[in-house]
Amino acid sequence: MKTSVSIPLDADGYLRRECPNCIRQFKWFSGETDDRPTGTIDPTEYTCPYCGIAAPTSDWWTQEQLDYAVGMAGPAVTQEATSMLKKEIGKINRRSSFIKMEVSSRSAPTPGPMAEPNNMVMKHSPCHGWEPIKVSDDWHAALHCLVCGAQFDHGAQANIAG
Repeated sequence: MKTSVSIPLDADGYLRRECPNCIRQFKWFSGETDDRPTGTIDPTEYTCPYCGIAAPTSDWWTQEQLDYAVGMAGPAVTQEATSMLKKEIGKINRRSSFIKMEVSSRSAPTPGPMAEPNNMVMKHSPCHGWEPIKVSDDWHAALHCLVCGAQFDHGAQANIAG
């Protein structure tokens, strides 16, 4: 069984992420930018722009995104499990004249749609500028490149609101 859950992007096409190490949130661009070099291979891990610690690409979900995904997938999982259980109980009921079982289930309601505000300040690292990020507008310390982890002073860059 496969269930797809869509997590919204902000108006500029950025996806909210959360560092598994420092738990700070930022956004990275979802997809490829026009200035991405041809033949660039996606990394297997990314570096937190705040703390500089790298983690696999699958480790950056926010708690809100995980809760939403579980809430959206829950009814499908419950339905699949109930269907399988009903089949097995049907076999038992056909073999026994003394035991008769029934299965029923109730799913929790699915959550309402997620919304992603168009906040934070856009930054480009000098080394991998085609992988832009958005960071908290109150962050004034150096940042780390999402791709290679190189530290850069983002104060010298113009803030591109988005």
